[in-house]
Amino acid sequence: MPYQLVGRTVDVRITGDVLTVFDAGEHVATHHVTGMRGAYVTDTDHIPPNMTDTRGLWTSEYFLREASRIGPATKEVIAGLIAQKAIPAQAYQSCRNVLSMGKRDKLVLEEACRRLIDTNGAQRAVSYTAVKNMMAAVRKDHTTRPTGTTTTTRDTTTPAFGTAPVPARDTRGAYLGGAAQFSLENLTKKGPTK
Repeated sequence: MPYQLVGRTVDVRITGDVLTVFDAGEHVATHHVTGMRGAYVTDTDHIPPNMTDTRGLWTSEYFLREASRIGPATKEVIAGLIAQKAIPAQAYQSCRNVLSMGKRDKLVLEEACRRLIDTNGAQRAVSYTAVKNMMAAVRKDHTTRPTGTTTTTRDTTTPAFGTAPVPARDTRGAYLGGAAQFSLENLTKKGPTK
């Protein structure tokens, strides 16, 4: 809506993907409705001119400064959230939500953000939900995935080698199952036929 009509009751007509706004029967605005849930469709001409004065309001600089206190990956994710929106203020609630998830564990938030941006050239969507899901994955990796231990063994057949460390196995990407997974019945069972 044009800012001059704030507080007024208007009529709205939706035809296909076009939303038309009428004030007292006069056409005042037209928008194309996006199919994306939660997306903003804003005409920058509808913003009041005093919105350039951001004293006392959230700003992009504020969120970037807060994110840099957590780490460089978090700052990059926050910058990505802001860059995705035509009007930066539309990203501020998502930025606030992402930063609030790091209040309890900044290291998990930073690791989740690092994983989101470290895609070896592939573009990954950055959103509050993506960060939240990645944080859950990071927590799961830290609590449920054993990484093995480095043990020391002695080779008794060749005393010249003495003690040799056995490297630890990295099982972070492995599917881990219990002893029942390797029972004779389970191993010989045929899978579903197609």
